[in-house]
Amino acid sequence: MDFLSINHWDPVLWNLVDELNQEAFGKNGAQLVSIIQNMFEKQLCVLHLMVESNEDVAMSLTGAIPNKGILIIDYLAVNKDRRLKQYGWNMDDYIKKWAMPRREYSLILLEAEQFLSSCRNGGILL
Repeated sequence: MDFLSINHWDPVLWNLVDELNQEAFGKNGAQLVSIIQNMFEKQLCVLHLMVESNEDVAMSLTGAIPNKGILIIDYLAVNKDRRLKQYGWNMDDYIKKWAMPRREYSLILLEAEQFLSSCRNGGILL
């Protein structure tokens, strides 16, 4: 499993992950490309990507709340065939490890849009 984080707009990379974005959030829930491009131009976000066997399996967009020490995991999407197999947790763990050396973050906030009612233990399945 390999991870990549970029803080600039890369249309080639975005084309690779946009399928995950659309699959996870649908056409109405997925962020518009123009909004994401604008976030990169203003240096408000970072794109994180998880790759396994040359396949994009998870992506996330993170942003910070300025001067508050908070990193927000705004979007986290996992390939539909890899859900409920710890890939979301692995991506979350990677983002925590990515953020720790930056020392500007004291809190990571995961924005949740949907909850799975079928979760056996009542938690969120990533």
